[in-house]
Amino acid sequence: MCKLLTYSILVKTSRIHTKLKTLLLCLTVLSFSFCDSEDLDSINTAGNNEFNSSAQETSQLLSEVLLDNGLTEFVEALNYVNEEIYTQLPELFASGSEQNTIFAPSNEAFFKLYNCLGLVTQDISEIGDPGFVRDILLYHVAKGRRPSGSIIPNNSEFEVETRYGKSLFINSDGSVQGVGSKAYLDIKLADKTAANGIVHIIDEVLLTEELLCLENSN
Repeated sequence: MCKLLTYSILVKTSRIHTKLKTLLLCLTVLSFSFCDSEDLDSINTAGNNEFNSSAQETSQLLSEVLLDNGLTEFVEALNYVNEEIYTQLPELFASGSEQNTIFAPSNEAFFKLYNCLGLVTQDISEIGDPGFVRDILLYHVAKGRRPSGSIIPNNSEFEVETRYGKSLFINSDGSVQGVGSKAYLDIKLADKTAANGIVHIIDEVLLTEELLCLENSN
């Protein structure tokens, strides 16, 4: 009788242990699931904060950043095209409704283009083709906020689709290849931050087609 009682107690104890182990296992799984969910939320929040932090550091808009960095020829080109065929680009850069990245040629880059075309007045309007200028400008603008660290690759080229519809291809040396020309993005002149985007200053005007300079141009 004692042996049967002892055996019964042992069986019940074993069953209790088994149930306890099962309960502990369930609690452990739930705990990990809860932690993983919290960790993912934390990572996502950190990523969003990092993405938006540079935008929150300034209240300046792209239109102001362009002028503050002396990119007057680019601004003149924007105004010229807008007056002739209304592109809405000046309004886009002067509002905070959408993020854009501008690969803005320096004034010297525009002067090179004027010399190439044989312009006398060194004024963008002398080109006389606002549609051509509009396409060039759109070719220098990409949707979204693209800091230099996200577009300059370690080895293979990185493709950036522009508002013109054709892509730019950026290499590890900072070169930016367009359809008709190539420019360089100096890291020291990159990441001019605005609340509604980023400006990268480049040393050439990127062309949407190959262009032969006049023989008497410099």
